[in-house]
Amino acid sequence: LLWISIISMMLLGVLSLGPFSTVFAKSSFQLRKEYWMNALEIIKQYSLFGIGPDNFYDFSSKYFKVDSLNFQSRTRIDNAHNWFLQLGASYGALSMILLLVVTCLILWLGARHIKSTQLEKGIFLAIYFSFIATILIALVSIEQPGLSLWFYFLAGLILGIINTPHASRSQSMKPLFIGISAMTVAFSI
Repeated sequence: LLWISIISMMLLGVLSLGPFSTVFAKSSFQLRKEYWMNALEIIKQYSLFGIGPDNFYDFSSKYFKVDSLNFQSRTRIDNAHNWFLQLGASYGALSMILLLVVTCLILWLGARHIKSTQLEKGIFLAIYFSFIATILIALVSIEQPGLSLWFYFLAGLILGIINTPHASRSQSMKPLFIGISAMTVAFSI
């Protein structure tokens, strides 16, 4: 219930309503909304296969509204500033929908695991909320290798922990922590 309230308030903020409306009224977020609208128009027009990788720059200027050029930068953009929309614009709606389905499935399986188990809940919660943070970053960030690396790494950890039997999980957690620590250091360098 708490999550539904938070998400509802944030969605209202995006629509310029509610307590978060001032946060979402900032110019950088308003620019992102314009970029997202451009990406949605591209997805509508090229829904089957998209426009291809690294072609957003070439297509974005066709979707700028004339009156928005005073608000936006006068240059074309090369990214939708939303990982999911960028994927849809580049490769088509089906690829975006599949990624959203996989993301929702992992979130649902993780939430179900949290409710059903008492073992190593703290460790799993840290990984699960890191995955949620990665998704939140993906909603407003440009497409970048580090984002997808963390996304798939954390998704794999969540699925691996969920599918490891409880008896062997306690024995295998120490190498997992060492692996996570090493990966964190390697990715942050």
